[in-house]
Amino acid sequence: RPFLLHNQPMSIKTEMGNPGDANENNPEFIAQFRRAFEWVLKNAPTEQVDAVFLHPLSHGDDEEMFPLAARLITEGKAKFIVINGSDGEAINDPTPGKAWAGKDEYIRRLTECGVDRNQIILSEPAFHTRQNNDVFLAAAIEHGWRSAVTLNQPQQLLRATLGQIRAMQNNNYWMRLYSTYSEPWDAKKEVFGPQGADKERRYMLIGKEFGRIIAYQKKHDLVSLEEFFAYMARRSEIR
Repeated sequence: RPFLLHNQPMSIKTEMGNPGDANENNPEFIAQFRRAFEWVLKNAPTEQVDAVFLHPLSHGDDEEMFPLAARLITEGKAKFIVINGSDGEAINDPTPGKAWAGKDEYIRRLTECGVDRNQIILSEPAFHTRQNNDVFLAAAIEHGWRSAVTLNQPQQLLRATLGQIRAMQNNNYWMRLYSTYSEPWDAKKEVFGPQGADKERRYMLIGKEFGRIIAYQKKHDLVSLEEFFAYMARRSEIR
């Protein structure tokens, strides 16, 4: 499923730029990275899921997410939406709304799109993607959910998925996890970076994800790509 930019299909290679620069001596890893990246972009739910894990996104990068999240609920493809319970503070800045709009704004936007407030679940507060994975899983465990879809922008979708699988692994609580994003995706749109960083075009953020994923895998915050493919191979068996 190619990205659409001004109604013209663009390949994943074009969008990513040259991630090989970050690890140019490991062509096998680069090939696996591209395969995994393409996988999460074609990984929308094939069943009704218990929950949508709506990751908070920086200002300007979240606008397309609310209509899609709402459609998943109103069309009966998901039962609940889980959102971060913080007020949008950044890691090193307690100012509400510094990193993202915050829970109250997300609730307002979702209800305006037709979501029943009773179907919106607040997780514990979290301040970055890896923490989101943990608090979203905690909400799933509390409610006994066994399936979910990660909703994020393409530039963060693989990292969020790898982190969610790590959270399931760490807690020995396995779910059938899918992933999706809103289309069409404007690669040239300028959005704020993580933690309220300066604006960049989205395709530039994708290029940086290659290095982030390598770094966080070394810290064991994310599963390896081999573990990702192994999980996907057995996902349908999880009950």
